[in-house]
Amino acid sequence: MRGFILLLPLILIVTIGMFLRKVGVVDKKASYFLNNLLYWAILPIWLFRTILRVDIGLFSNLNLFFALHVPFLIAPAIAWFFASRIDSERKRIAFSTLNAIRSNNIFIGMPVVSLALGQQGVESLSFFFAMGLLGYNLFSISWAQLCLSGTLNQGSITSTLKQIFLNPLIWACLIGVVSSSLGINGLPQWVDYSFKIIADASSGIALLSLGISLELSNLKNALINTWRDSLMRLIIFPGIVWAAFLVWPVDPIISKTIILVSAMPSAINNFAIAQGMGMDLKYASEAIVASTVLVVITLPIWTNFLQI
Repeated sequence: MRGFILLLPLILIVTIGMFLRKVGVVDKKASYFLNNLLYWAILPIWLFRTILRVDIGLFSNLNLFFALHVPFLIAPAIAWFFASRIDSERKRIAFSTLNAIRSNNIFIGMPVVSLALGQQGVESLSFFFAMGLLGYNLFSISWAQLCLSGTLNQGSITSTLKQIFLNPLIWACLIGVVSSSLGINGLPQWVDYSFKIIADASSGIALLSLGISLELSNLKNALINTWRDSLMRLIIFPGIVWAAFLVWPVDPIISKTIILVSAMPSAINNFAIAQGMGMDLKYASEAIVASTVLVVITLPIWTNFLQI
């Protein structure tokens, strides 16, 4: 029950976003603007500020490194294996592979963690981004490219590295870790307070943007067509992450945070990546909508299982 109550504030804010679009206050272009604002300014500032405030020693934790990256490595392979047994369309199989590990850990994951686990969870989420964001992008895009073309050629590797190099979240993580390792554990008060004001807006803006962009038409077909990907995204992958933390245990608050964000629905930017790489866009859109709706059912299961 608490897991469902946890979702109610999120559902309300998403619904407000949907209502604002329906009555014409905003259109879908507003979501594009808000997403850019989050991606290029608000989230990098939040990441940088949060990483500065945590113990840098945690980033040398090998258990955390392996528990993060082993699921990133094997989950897309599992998704590829099962998708190829059911579907022969390579563009659709490639999206299933991409989608396996790419959860909505920002627009939904960050507000959920903040509500469920408080400041400790938010700090733990910064470990996930700082240590895992590079592998998250590299493994997911590389596996999808391998599935799509059957090979990893120089062009696909260069394209993947370029996307990673241009990712402001990765740069925020790198600058934060380097600054912290040099002994810079805080900012001047007036700068820190300015960054805090910006960072505190992140969850609300992310959820409003999600509501503005969410399309629920043809939901029934989306649920039927993509239920296997939703199962992988919402149950199997977080289950793999949970098992990884049994093998490589870390502080419970960190493992619970990472398992929780791994159980989020498909990342919104999966659609943009699918478009850029030439995957099945209709299927990608259906998978994002279906998993976003189904998380209302699966998230309470995970919060109860993790005793949050």
